[in-house]
Amino acid sequence: MAQIKLTDKDILYLRKVNLTVIPLVGDVRLIEDLRIRFDLTKTSVSAPNSGEIEIFNVSESTRSVFESKGARVFLDAGYTNTAATIFRGDISKPIHQSEPPDIITKLEVRDGNNRYRNARLDKGYPPGIRFNQVIQDLATEFKIPLASLIDIPNVQFANGLTLTGTIRDHLNYLTKKEGLEWSIQDETLQIIPKKKFTVDEVVVLTPETGLVKSPSKTKAGVEFESLLQPKLRPGRRVQIESKFFKGLYKVRKVQHKGDSLFGEFITKCEAV
Repeated sequence: MAQIKLTDKDILYLRKVNLTVIPLVGDVRLIEDLRIRFDLTKTSVSAPNSGEIEIFNVSESTRSVFESKGARVFLDAGYTNTAATIFRGDISKPIHQSEPPDIITKLEVRDGNNRYRNARLDKGYPPGIRFNQVIQDLATEFKIPLASLIDIPNVQFANGLTLTGTIRDHLNYLTKKEGLEWSIQDETLQIIPKKKFTVDEVVVLTPETGLVKSPSKTKAGVEFESLLQPKLRPGRRVQIESKFFKGLYKVRKVQHKGDSLFGEFITKCEAV
């Protein structure tokens, strides 16, 4: 993990935030020189990750893109050398508000929301079909990539399998049966055992690499706060190293909150 050793001045001026807007029809828009605020929450449960993004003084033509059906956004944020994507998702509700001298566009965003609500699969499988084959089918119908399946029991359905209904219901049924958890993370279907991690490298957090304040022990694990850290994602391992607190944990919930100009620019995390 890149080392983050920043002065107070750096924390204010080395922030990097940009928003990519992708309409179903028309040109992609990149917003990188305007003020952007965000408050985004990502969890390891199946309900879509969600949050709010505010953009100041975008052009009228860009505001119309936000309102177009099926538009999606990618938000990149961090410091100059560590910025990366912290959210991908669908725009569910754009609102434009006049707060002189500014016009603020507020976007409610949800990761994979349209697919989560609407995608279906009605299909019968023959005896002997394997779990991983069914999961691959579900990801294909979801129209999103499938993250690597590690430590997943590739069991056979001896009597075959019949699926009728929404893909989210199929995933709930199949993963619960095998002791797994599923979620959509940045438009990718993630399935891992409940007591295992993703294959991503461990994120090491110390006071020198962005850890803020002292972590708090909870009944389930730990809560902590850092300078904005895009690498913290549900399912990933994080190594906490502070004066009074050390341990390796699995991230369960992440909140990225920040402003490209001033104020908070942090990641709050719950891990077990």
